[in-house]
This record gives sequence, C-alpha cells and structure tokens, in this order.
Amino acid sequence: GVWEWWSATYFCATVATTVGYGTFAPITPASMAFFIVYCFVSVPVMGAALDAVGRLLLLLFMLAASCVSKRRLKSHKAETRSGVGLLCLTVVVFAVAFWNLQPQEGTREWSLPESIYFVWITLTTIGFGEYAPSPGATRAQVLTVCLFFVGIASAGFLVTTLGEGETRTAATFKHVVQHAVAEAEHAMAEAEAARKERRARRKAEKEAAAAAAAVADVAEAG
Repeated sequence: GVWEWWSATYFCATVATTVGYGTFAPITPASMAFFIVYCFVSVPVMGAALDAVGRLLLLLFMLAASCVSKRRLKSHKAETRSGVGLLCLTVVVFAVAFWNLQPQEGTREWSLPESIYFVWITLTTIGFGEYAPSPGATRAQVLTVCLFFVGIASAGFLVTTLGEGETRTAATFKHVVQHAVAEAEHAMAEAEAARKERRARRKAEKEAAAAAAAVADVAEAG
C-alpha cells in the first residue's frame, strides 16, 4: 500500500544504516531504481554521521564518568572502557523501552530477552527481520531510528577504538619481534666472531708449536 511519511522516513533510515529488516521494501520499478541510487548516497553519508555521533556520545559519556569518578580519563584503556559502558547502557535502556512499548500492532508481545535480542541485532546492523517494529507501530519505529543513531554509532565507534588498540598492540608486538630478531642476530654475530677468534688462536698456537719443534730439531742436529 501507500506509505505514510514516517514509514518512508523509517525505511530510509533502515537502508542508510544497512539494517534492512525487510518489513518495508520497494516493489515498483521506479522505487527500485531510486533505491539503488539512494544507497550509493545514503550509506556513506550515514556512516560518516554515525561516526561523528559516536565520537560525541563517547566524549559526553567520558565527561560524565570523569565528573563521577573525579578523575580525568584520557588513556586508550579508559576510552575503551567508556565505550563498553556506553554500549551496555544503550542496550539496557533501549531494550527496556521496547519492552514497555509492547504489544505492538499486529505482532505478539516481546519479552525482555527478546527486546534485548532485537536491540543487539539492530546495533550490529544484522537485522534478520524476525523481530522488527510492525508497520503500524509509529512509536516503535521512532525509537528504532533513535537506536540507529545512538546504538549503531556507539557500537561502530567502539569497534573503531578496539581496532586502533589492536593496531597499537600489533605495532608494539612488531617492535618487540624486530628487537628480539636484532638481538638474536647480534648474538649470532658475536658467537661467530668468537669462533673465528678461537680458530685463529688455535692455528697460531699450532704454528708456534711447529716452529718451536723445528727449532728444537735444528738444535739437536747441531
């Protein structure tokens, strides 16, 4: 049927975030053609927007945590912990909110674990579609769009932060390995030099002994 304004907005948001529950989809050739063009524009723009929102949310969360703990949180570890805390808080708050919105029009009532599951598959952009706001549930759709900007942004920035941490760890590990290899090569070079020195010393000792023997032979012959 004909979509209402908010339903169309909700569909655009699910496409731009690549969640795509499947409850709304284009069916006419013109809408399909528009959908293809819209994807090329909306997905990268939404990605940049969610990254900015995620950074802002994490900053606000870290400022709040700093005020509570009365300590300045600047380290990468503190940033990662804040990201995990923000993500967990997002899951709990939105899961309880969706649970309180039940039952939705045309669907069975979700339990709290099912609401948590829905929030999780949404903020990870998996969106299987077995759980999704029904077409007539405007409040649930509005809450879902809010979840896009808060949950997906928080999860995406946390993944980025963890990736940066792994990059730092990999760089540190590489430095340690390179240092260990250099030390091993230096030790091998020293051992080889010591072996050459011992061989040269033994050769000199043999030559000295041979010379002494030759002198002794000459003396006995004389």
